[in-house]
Formats: sequence, C-alpha cells, structure tokens
Amino acid sequence: MANTSANLSDQALALFNEGDFQRCLDVALEGLRETPQHPALLRLAGKAGAELGHADATAYLEQAAGNEPENPDVWRELADALLADGRVDEAFGAIERAAALRPDDVTALVDLAHVAHASGRTEAGIAYLEQVLERAYGNLDALHGLVEMYRASGKLESALDAGRKIVGYTPEDVLAAIDVAELGNSSSLLRAAAFFFSSARTRSRSSVST
Repeated sequence: MANTSANLSDQALALFNEGDFQRCLDVALEGLRETPQHPALLRLAGKAGAELGHADATAYLEQAAGNEPENPDVWRELADALLADGRVDEAFGAIERAAALRPDDVTALVDLAHVAHASGRTEAGIAYLEQVLERAYGNLDALHGLVEMYRASGKLESALDAGRKIVGYTPEDVLAAIDVAELGNSSSLLRAAAFFFSSARTRSRSSVST
C-alpha cells in the first residue's frame, strides 16, 4: 500500500524521537513532495534539518509557522532553529509570539528572558523572569536566570537575594551556595558549600562501594 502523508508523518516522528535525524528528514521530504504544505512534515523536516545543521532547516519551520500562526509550539521550534543559525533577534520575535499565544507557559517566558539577555536586552530579560516568579513563586529556572542577569547588569544585591532563595529551596545545590558565598563574601556560606560538596562525595563513594 502506498504511503500517505499521514503515514509518512508518523514514520518521520518515530525516527525523530529515536534520534535518527537523517532518515527522519528523508521521510519528511518524501511526504512533502506529495503534500508540500503538510504542517507536521514541515515541522519535522525543519527540526531534523536543524539537528543536522542544514542551512534550509529554518525555511521549513517558517513555512510551518505561516500555515499555523496560532500554534505556539511551531513558534518555539522556529525560535530554536533561528538560535542555531545565530539569528538571535528573529528568535526573540518567535519566542515572544509563542509566549503571547500561551501566556500561562512560564517556560516560554524563561526562554524569552534568556534570548533577550543574549541579544543585549538584559533589563527586558530580568522583567520576564520577574513575571515568571509572580506566576510561579520559587521557580528555580527563573531564579538561576536572575542571578546571572542581575550580576551581568551590576545589581549584585539583587543577585545575592535570588541566590539565597535558590540555596533556601535547594540547600544541596553546591554551585548555588558557592555563588551566594562569592556574591556576599560570606565565609559561613562558603563553609556550607564545602560541607555539601564533601557530603556529595561521601554519598558517591558509598554508592560505588555497594
């Protein structure tokens, strides 16, 4: 029986999930020859092509976004491909669109913040992460991002405050404790970080010996 676009889409998706990006791309392109505007095949061709570093990968995702302009997932995928191409400003626009289409998705706001920071808009990135914390108090991704961005913008007291919150939520996070110790020049926190590190090494040795 001849392959339909739906069958080829299912095959391509399975191959993508298996990490076989070249075969995924081949199957997606086969389907697109028959149905050039098939949404799922365009997305899979774009994502597989991006994984393979193909220059035309973004074009497939741009077509997909044009066909499904209200689908936030397509805009997120397009943003990833644009970032891989080094097109940071365009990626920012794509993630911004995804966040607007799915306003309750705090992960989109976190991504938007990091792309804003990468494109030199650190204050905008901070504002997005602060929005995340208003919606999801204690979100660790947002707090880690704030430590980075506050520090980059010279707001060391704010960076210290965000770092202390991370340590409060995850006292076993050695790197966070060290960050806070460096920011606050706190010898007690530095000793705590050393203790956590020593404990982690002890647990690691115990697991190896059992």
